[in-house]
Amino acid sequence: MMNSNEIESEIPEKCPKCGSKLEERTGKYGKFIGCSNFPQCRYTYDLSEQIKILCPKCGKKLKIRRGRYGKFLSCSGYPECKFTFNPEFSDQEQLFCPDCGKALIINTGKDGKFVGCTDFPKCKFTFDLRD
Repeated sequence: MMNSNEIESEIPEKCPKCGSKLEERTGKYGKFIGCSNFPQCRYTYDLSEQIKILCPKCGKKLKIRRGRYGKFLSCSGYPECKFTFNPEFSDQEQLFCPDCGKALIINTGKDGKFVGCTDFPKCKFTFDLRD
């Protein structure tokens, strides 16, 4: 289990499979980058919103994704790493604040549920997964 707050490398500039140019596209699940050599090369890179929190299983960035039950977090290393975090479910793996390293908890405010740092008000890190 990793508690590191270091962020892995950014978006590739060229296709790592064939070396062709990458192009930004939009699909039914949002924006992504695809190889310009499609359909011969099917490389894609998901451009879902990334947050500063790292996956506790593999250390890659977590991304905000949308599913049939609303927004949730999942590892950018999918399908190799299948970590997910949905604040609607109570049996979640512990996540840690990228700013101070303390545990994150699910809170309810006037606008609904959000995830925040246990060191509040000293640390004000939060993120919202409401639609």
